[in-house]
Amino acid sequence: MSPAGRHPKRLLAPLGGDLGLRLTIYVRIHNLFATYLNLNCFFVSSENPSDWLPLFYSRNSLHNPTHYESLFGKNRDRNRYNGLNLDRLRREKKTFVAKHRGFCDIFAPVVLGGAFRGFLAAGSFVRSPFTEAEIGRQ
Repeated sequence: MSPAGRHPKRLLAPLGGDLGLRLTIYVRIHNLFATYLNLNCFFVSSENPSDWLPLFYSRNSLHNPTHYESLFGKNRDRNRYNGLNLDRLRREKKTFVAKHRGFCDIFAPVVLGGAFRGFLAAGSFVRSPFTEAEIGRQ
């Protein structure tokens, strides 16, 4: 199903609680990641970590490094990176920034009643422009 076809109630249902609270949380996440930081943001359920549900896309979503990784056969590297970060989120249950191939991503756990329910993933971004040498290594 396309991201546009996903219903907000279904998308946020794994978080539990009432709809008003879930929508308030969604709006705050949207304001931070989409409006202020301009990053793609996904919710990933702990029950199905291969299904990344898009909450929203950045205004520059066509310039996502994962598209280039896919074109050049680097999906396995990306999947390993995501798996390691999922394991870290389960263990630590705290937000962190991780780096893959020169790009950074924000990973934030979703914890409800002490139980790890999934995570938010936002990115990718760079902290400084790439040098010519860094581009060549990619």
